[in-house]
Amino acid sequence: MNFDDFFEEEELLGKGTYGIVIKGTTKSSYTKVPPGFDVAVKLIKLGRLVDIDTIKDIKREIDILKKVSSPPPTGTGCNPGIVCYYDSFVVNYEGKKYFAIITEFIDGYTIEDLTKSLVYKFIDPTTGKQMFDKYTGEYIYDYNITLKFNDREILNFLKGLVRTLRLLHYNDIVHRDIKSANIIFSKVNSTIKYIDFGFACFTNLGSVYACDERVSGTPPYLAPELWTTNLSKISKKDMFNLYKKADVWSLGIVFYEFLLGTLPPEIAESLTISEIKQAVINPNPLIFIPGFEGDTKLIEIVKKMLVKNSKLRSDINTVYLDLENLSK
Repeated sequence: MNFDDFFEEEELLGKGTYGIVIKGTTKSSYTKVPPGFDVAVKLIKLGRLVDIDTIKDIKREIDILKKVSSPPPTGTGCNPGIVCYYDSFVVNYEGKKYFAIITEFIDGYTIEDLTKSLVYKFIDPTTGKQMFDKYTGEYIYDYNITLKFNDREILNFLKGLVRTLRLLHYNDIVHRDIKSANIIFSKVNSTIKYIDFGFACFTNLGSVYACDERVSGTPPYLAPELWTTNLSKISKKDMFNLYKKADVWSLGIVFYEFLLGTLPPEIAESLTISEIKQAVINPNPLIFIPGFEGDTKLIEIVKKMLVKNSKLRSDINTVYLDLENLSK
């Protein structure tokens, strides 16, 4: 079957080593959702160079999304904090064979988009200088939409992300690639969702898709223990617990980025992987730059998420309770 049998191609949303993500509009021949419905189609390259691990990773991602965010009869319903899964199958696209994963299309901005827009994009063409104070709370994006997040809205966004990660961990699932580019804020209904479960896995020995010792993630968001621990030398139980604490670290980096408008200076994306590793594994705490004008208790919660000793770091239940207490 061909891509254009079922979808009208709208735009390229992303491109990576293993494939592409396209926004498509469903045709009447596609029956999983109504015709004229916008979807995101993740196309993963297939061919002679695709190994067994890649196929297993694809099946694992689908299995996880079916479990936590998929409409009946595939699943129990779409989760408000997780991109919704609809379907998957092999498809031909531009003369090549791909495995397609069909999910909801979220019209919005990733946290990375918000942060980079905030810090870099809005320059006065006349003066060449930044047009506004990045800490005022007035955010102006590419689509000429002005958003203002007050303290209560920010807290609700963060609580939503923590609530969803708590649910994943409760269901023996770790994401393993939490980063600002994998969290989307919808400009339609102001929801905030995790996307891209390509590295997610089950922390359950009984699962065929249980986590293994392959370290996954993006360098600026990797927890110290993932740089230093030989995962093949520890028990599966300890490895699963380590992955859960590493998820909390990664989410803590996202919170830092969202609240302060930038990554911590020691792990900036302009640095080499070696420089990032050395900054993360040294015992000194990350530097919190000044400028946040909201509730300082929120920064304290983030600091507890970014304790370098994983045994002393907050787990997701503690973060959840800290944020609940903050909202009282």
